[in-house]
Amino acid sequence: LEFETWKVKYGKTGKTYPSTVEEAKRKEIWLATRKMVTEHNKRAENGLESFTMGVNHFADLVWVCFQSH
Repeated sequence: LEFETWKVKYGKTGKTYPSTVEEAKRKEIWLATRKMVTEHNKRAENGLESFTMGVNHFADLVWVCFQSH
């Protein structure tokens, strides 16, 4: 899943941000989240984790922003 595809999939009409700077920050967060999920799921495939994870509509938020939703 790529960032642009994710924005369309999880936004009602596509995720939008107030500025290109904000979008760049959110993309970096999303990339880090995707990496964490991918690494976790590889460990799960090897029996080192008991569950798998996925990327959802909160993947572009840091924990503080997520808590406010």
